[in-house]
Amino acid sequence: MALAASCTSDDDGESFATSFSVLGGLAELPQSGDPDRSLTIEIVDYAAASAAVDLDILTPNSSTDDIVDWVVATGNPTPLAEGGNGLALSIPQLIPGRAVAVDGAIENEFGWTFGSISHYAEANAFPDRFTVLAGDLTWVDGLAEVAPDVRTIGDGEDGEFSTDGPTELRPFAQPLRVSERPGLVAASPDTPPIEAWATETQDSYAGVPELAAIATALDDREVFQALLLRASFGIGDSLVDSDARNAQQIIERLIDEPFSALGLGVAGSGDDLRYVVVYAFATPESAAAAAPQLETMWTSGRSLIDERPFTELIAGPTIAQDERLVIVTGSAPATAQGFATRAALAQGDVPFYHR
Repeated sequence: MALAASCTSDDDGESFATSFSVLGGLAELPQSGDPDRSLTIEIVDYAAASAAVDLDILTPNSSTDDIVDWVVATGNPTPLAEGGNGLALSIPQLIPGRAVAVDGAIENEFGWTFGSISHYAEANAFPDRFTVLAGDLTWVDGLAEVAPDVRTIGDGEDGEFSTDGPTELRPFAQPLRVSERPGLVAASPDTPPIEAWATETQDSYAGVPELAAIATALDDREVFQALLLRASFGIGDSLVDSDARNAQQIIERLIDEPFSALGLGVAGSGDDLRYVVVYAFATPESAAAAAPQLETMWTSGRSLIDERPFTELIAGPTIAQDERLVIVTGSAPATAQGFATRAALAQGDVPFYHR
């Protein structure tokens, strides 16, 4: 059962506006209308990430050069052993990456600067997208109201091209529906989810059991960056080579038990930077059956992509079962390039599929 929209804080009663948590971020994100659609959620604490690697925390008064330098530093793929910091922070899709380098682009159209963002949560279930930003943020004045407490940047119906033409922030000229509450602003291409958020009547992703369980596990490990996914992780044609022998070798490297959702996180700081991977299974029994296979994979397995040992993604991994979850934790190895487990996921490596 989904949580009501009035549940916009984590279990400790902290508002996402004032306190970062993965579960609190989920509580601010209205569910997509199609529960079977693949889902990606990013929840990131920029301030904590900056502090973790000794970068200056951005402010509303940070210059464009300072912001560009910060974006480059937090997305640097250089291995830790060669001077990297182990981060690969995301920019909300609400903000095209090139816009951060254009003086005034964000402030003129949105009313705030990139440096005003403390932390954020964003859900993508294509074509739906919903973004919540926390910080010193207020939408630009003079926007037309299209629903109770919902305003629009750009003219037109939901999903239509705007009559005011493309901009740096809206390259396809679609109108953006926006709202705000103290310490938070929200944006979506669609009016209904913004109206639900504004009136606190949304069914949030914090009400999805497997996502809430993953979020809690990540919060328990104090991550400052989280990536949550809900999808079909079963083996597919895109992973298996047409050669039958090779296909069988790949399948033999996968775990047997199906999982329905994944969570990846980054925690710690400096020499104690840590990575977390959380698998959500259907039952505690399925998780118990999968745990030994996942332990073998993460401690002695090798990449399907380049045959590197997975200990080069997570060093000294430990595997724990918690009800229907299996949680892998370990240090960021010296060879880690950015958010190494996320890169392996993007490449379709075997830890992120089942038979």
